[in-house]
Amino acid sequence: MSQVERLKEFKKSVRNKFNIYNSLFLNLPYTDTENVGVYIPLLFRQCEKGLEAGKNPMEILEDFFANYAEIETEKERIDFMFKIIQYVERQVVLYDSVEDAAFPRLHELTDSLSIRD
Repeated sequence: MSQVERLKEFKKSVRNKFNIYNSLFLNLPYTDTENVGVYIPLLFRQCEKGLEAGKNPMEILEDFFANYAEIETEKERIDFMFKIIQYVERQVVLYDSVEDAAFPRLHELTDSLSIRD
């Protein structure tokens, strides 16, 4: 099977399913923080813009908290960032699970699967 066909099957079996499941998780309630998943793309974009502007990580986070999250105390900010990390960890586990579930189908399409495949 060609690389293009394998990539198409990977997108169908892994990427699309991950996007569906992940979108469901985006709006799940988290203790003391509403819609933590919605903040991740905002934080990502803020980091990109801040780094391009030559800002340091503390400045980037200060801007993020001032413009989007409106979290003022140090403890609340640490708790918020911990929830962000937890959420990202869940995304990693979700992606790995979807990929593992798709492995038998993807393996049928080729004799071997390596990192390059």
